[in-house]
Amino acid sequence: MRTKITAITLAAALTLAIVAVSGQASAADCRVRIGLAPTAFGSALAATGSAEKRSQKNGARQTFTVEVDAAVPAGTVFAVFVNGTSLAGTITMAIPLGAVIAIGTLDLSNANGTALPTGVNPTCAVSSVLVSDGDGNILLSGSF
Repeated sequence: MRTKITAITLAAALTLAIVAVSGQASAADCRVRIGLAPTAFGSALAATGSAEKRSQKNGARQTFTVEVDAAVPAGTVFAVFVNGTSLAGTITMAIPLGAVIAIGTLDLSNANGTALPTGVNPTCAVSSVLVSDGDGNILLSGSF
């Protein structure tokens, strides 16, 4: 009977170890940059953009960046969604001196001990990005 209990305990410990190791895979290192494709709505605003996800040191340092250019007034706010419905953050557009196209960046990092938003952590698990205006019109989208 004691041998059977030891075998069951060993099997349970092995199962927990496998689950723990597979859980670490989501925090693996990655670095991927994509271009974001404009929708018809985004094309009307001359919108272009890119997104980058990066994880180093097995998730200890993670960054997620989205850059957008568009022919919109300074102060226009766009929302960035990841994996369909998770709000990563917002971008407030600005027009540099002498420019006619507004630019904006969402730059998230856990480097200063700041927690990443739900859906962005771990960054390597981000599979899609959508940029939309305040009315829900999608300007840009892309997949990693």
